[in-house]
Amino acid sequence: MDLTRREALLRLGVTASSSLLFAKPLGSISLRQDKSLDLPGLARDFRDISTAKATVFGAKTLQGGVSVHDFIDAVFLAGVDDIAPQPLGGKLHAVMMIASSSQLMSGASQDEARHIALWSLHDFKRYQQRDQRDGDWVMPPRPVVKYPSESKAREDLIAGMDAWDPMQVDRAVLGLLPEHDRESLFELLWPYAARSYVDLGHKIIYCAQVERTLMRLPWKHAEPALRSLVMALAYPGTDDRMTGPYEHCLEIASDLPAEWLEGSEDPKQSLILLEALREANSAQAQDLVAAALKDGVGPATVWDGLRLYASELFYRRSASATRRHTPVHPVTEVNAFGYAFRTTRSDRSKRLMILSAAGWLPLLRADIEEGFGALSGPGIDALNTSPGQGAKANLSEALARRSPELTAACLGQAPELSASYYASLRSELISKATQDHQFKLLAAIAEESTLVNPRWLAHSLAPAVSYLPGAGDRQSDAFEKAKRALQD
Repeated sequence: MDLTRREALLRLGVTASSSLLFAKPLGSISLRQDKSLDLPGLARDFRDISTAKATVFGAKTLQGGVSVHDFIDAVFLAGVDDIAPQPLGGKLHAVMMIASSSQLMSGASQDEARHIALWSLHDFKRYQQRDQRDGDWVMPPRPVVKYPSESKAREDLIAGMDAWDPMQVDRAVLGLLPEHDRESLFELLWPYAARSYVDLGHKIIYCAQVERTLMRLPWKHAEPALRSLVMALAYPGTDDRMTGPYEHCLEIASDLPAEWLEGSEDPKQSLILLEALREANSAQAQDLVAAALKDGVGPATVWDGLRLYASELFYRRSASATRRHTPVHPVTEVNAFGYAFRTTRSDRSKRLMILSAAGWLPLLRADIEEGFGALSGPGIDALNTSPGQGAKANLSEALARRSPELTAACLGQAPELSASYYASLRSELISKATQDHQFKLLAAIAEESTLVNPRWLAHSLAPAVSYLPGAGDRQSDAFEKAKRALQD
């Protein structure tokens, strides 16, 4: 079923008054699927074209009238068919960035949107080369499946997931596909995205990115993406550290009161939760969230506490991790869990999403510290968002100095500058991007900024300025090549 724009915004938890960063449609570029376009055929062209010729071919495709959204949808279909879904990190990012690219196109100029599309193709070809070196995985031929009923296919899916068997879940999802639409099928899959932290927690990101993209794609094109996704969700993660948070979720989720979604919202309680989370291990973090919800704290307030902690882990990364991508994941994973929470209609899945997000943050902290050293500096709440009397907001200086502290002060004093701040980050990213995590981060914080309590808006947005490309970085080779191709 097609969603109206208002229905889509409400689904995301965004209202016209709260959406600061995604307020405008994509200029004159069509967001609709061209029904005459052979999308799988374009995806095959993207797979088959040589890396050296891909940018020029992509530019001519756009200049020939293919919309940027059809273009990146074809890149998405190329990726799910030609990049191994196991393991989840690394190469699969070429697929995991497509929904983020789509988000960043909203409100972009035609030129900016085309550069985002061409960067997505560049990223796919780069990872395709790596995949070819690693054995050149391709989607296996479609197995012949015949289930007597939907319930039998569902039983097979559950059994395959329990056995971590990618081939069994591949068959099962093909049996389920004719009986389901996007929403009902993902109701079956969301819990499995939260089941294992394996590969730094990319399962929830991949599941959310696939669902977001399939919201735009005609359902007839869903099959390869769903096959890739269930194979990824069945990737083993059987040791206690990987599956422990999920098991603890199952133990405590049913203890939440029936009216747990109806608690009162108070930004002060988010700060209290943040302070408690700092010292918690995975199970303790989940217990803290469960206790807050039982005490009548509203879910929006709890999510803000999780957002603050995720932003803090990113903000306090050590100097050795300044431009490394691991510290990005607390922000992007909380964003993905939050998206699943808002999307699912299942009360059980909502419980799993909010408790799983809490349980994964301490694991992410441990991985960040193991890889790059202890977190440094003050907490995220120490950012001064209330400059002294007479202080003047200067966004240009904050951006030039790439200072989260100055940025927080600026946005705290003048939150209406958030849109300008985002537009500047996006512009620099488009011309200077070096890797896909930058796209995922910017799309995540932009969306989170439409959901977070205004008290915490600056804290949510400011840390990105020290990570994303800025005025002092050079334009990327990929951008220069795309620019030349679009001018020819």
